[in-house]
Formats: sequence, C-alpha cells, structure tokens
Amino acid sequence: SLAIDTVAYYQEALGLQIDSWVHLTFSNIYIMLFFIHAVASLYFYGIPKLRSHIRVVHVYIGYGVFVFTMVSQSLIGMEPIHMITYLINWGFIIAHIALSVRFMLQRVRRQQLDPMLELTVSPHLRETNA
Repeated sequence: SLAIDTVAYYQEALGLQIDSWVHLTFSNIYIMLFFIHAVASLYFYGIPKLRSHIRVVHVYIGYGVFVFTMVSQSLIGMEPIHMITYLINWGFIIAHIALSVRFMLQRVRRQQLDPMLELTVSPHLRETNA
C-alpha cells in the first residue's frame, strides 16, 4: 500500500494521472497497518538488549522504519529534507522486508511439511541443513 501511495503522491513527477482518492485510500490503509504492525512488534519483541545478533538488528531496523516514517511524514512540504528522510525510510523498509523473507525461508526449511504440500513447495525449500 505504501508503494501505491508513493506512486499516487508523486504522480506528476512520474508523468501519471491518478485520481486523488487512490492516494488518500492507500495512505490510510498504510497508516492503519503500519500502527498495527508497530504495536504488535512492541508487544511481542519489546526493546531488546543491544547485541550484534541479526535478529536484534532486524527488530531495530523495524523501529527505524517507525521513526523515519514519523519524521518524513512530519516534514511533508519541507523539501529536500522530506525527500531525504523518505528515501532513508524506504531503505529501512527494504532491509526489514529482506530480513523478514530470510527468516521466513529459514523457518520453512526447518519445518516438517505436510505431504499434501509437496507439489506447492519448491524442493530447495524442503532441504534441511545438517
């Protein structure tokens, strides 16, 4: 929803014509899901002790998404500061998603899969590392 909202917001710079309701709708969807995700993260993970462990780094990258979303949204109209913080926010989002996918694939590899799923799960995901 944030990607669609970003395209709708910067439509003029991209040479597009998108109705204003698209920006408003996807912006509201993103904000709602963003706060639900942030509250759930704080509930489940809290504030972990600073360690050089990849999972702790992942949690703090997620909190970086929260901070830079709040900062960039509070600076709308104050260019170029808004754009800089918005791009930093996207960097945090990409890193957070990449680590999330990595951890998801690790969980899938460790699980005993239902034989009925054999046709839908790629064989290299079913291999377990010894």
